[in-house]
Amino acid sequence: ISPGGNLKFERSHFKLSGEMLELMGGKPDAPQFKWFMAQTVRGFLALREHADAICTLVTLMTETDFPCFTDQSITNLRARLCCEKTERDAAEFMSYKVIDSCAAISFFTTYLYDIFQSFSNGIDM
Repeated sequence: ISPGGNLKFERSHFKLSGEMLELMGGKPDAPQFKWFMAQTVRGFLALREHADAICTLVTLMTETDFPCFTDQSITNLRARLCCEKTERDAAEFMSYKVIDSCAAISFFTTYLYDIFQSFSNGIDM
């Protein structure tokens, strides 16, 4: 649930800071980063095995007054979980998300969002 409503400010697919990338060798072709990528993809593929149960639980949440749940929530969730894709295509999808999270714009917007969280909610960076 986004503080203050869905500001759509955070552009990164998930939190992957410059410091985290540096700890993994500083570049996507470093062995540590390749290991991280492999484990992230494996975790995503394992998560997909439970997509129906996850969607059932989220469906229950769509009946609440939380503004982050809309009529498209389940459709969007199924798309993010790549329910209609093959395992190979889903793995490529997640690999792209990891690489895309390394982009400079992702780091910049993630940093700005962290500043916003710090000031608006007292959440430490």
